[in-house]
Amino acid sequence: MSQPDGKPAQGKKSFYCPHCGVLAQQSDSRLVKEGTGTVLTSRSRRDPRSIAQWSFSRCGVCENIAVWHDNQMIYPTASTLPGPHEDMPPEALQLYSEAAAVFPHSRRAAAALARGALERLLRHAGVEGRDLSELIVNTESEVPWALFQLLTSLRVLGNSTLHDEQGAPELVAVYLDEDDAEIAETIITVVNEACEALIAVPKRAERIYNAIPKAKRDYVEGQVDGVRKLAAAAAEHAEPEASAS
Repeated sequence: MSQPDGKPAQGKKSFYCPHCGVLAQQSDSRLVKEGTGTVLTSRSRRDPRSIAQWSFSRCGVCENIAVWHDNQMIYPTASTLPGPHEDMPPEALQLYSEAAAVFPHSRRAAAALARGALERLLRHAGVEGRDLSELIVNTESEVPWALFQLLTSLRVLGNSTLHDEQGAPELVAVYLDEDDAEIAETIITVVNEACEALIAVPKRAERIYNAIPKAKRDYVEGQVDGVRKLAAAAAEHAEPEASAS
């Protein structure tokens, strides 16, 4: 499933602000020659007085600016992480957006924020558990094993980077390695993967399944119920035999 195109880019009318992490409207200004000096203007980038493609975007929410040159964000350092999944619930979206915004500046803070986003996401998806560890364990039958491993890695990392690096020193070292950003990005964006598996796919599946005529659905569901009853009866019959042996 494609993600909303909120990646920051020079001249875009809206993107995820690198300061506050919110998908916000951006006002664009450019440096142009004015007499013997330079001024900011909201004129088009095609203005012949524009100075070497320098521009400034101002966030409509936090009002902080980003500085651009030749389609590259110079300040602040742009996040390489994708925006939140389009089906991510608001309570998780806020923390994930903040994690993506802070990622270039503090991977430790990004891990802690992403961990919080994951916990909120799992609770919204109806997963039960007293804490994040139990929540993740209870997803094991619903997600691929590789995704389960990454969810666990994010949980451990979120704890270790801020509280107890001795708990998972190798994981922390790999995550903080500046020469291997792909590993760090994979761990943080697992929140999007969880949203896809636990919220987006079931929602799409239900919509598609409900397009099947009701009589056909009832027939299939009746078959499923019959198989379940047979399995339950077999299990009940096996218990006395196991006790006797």
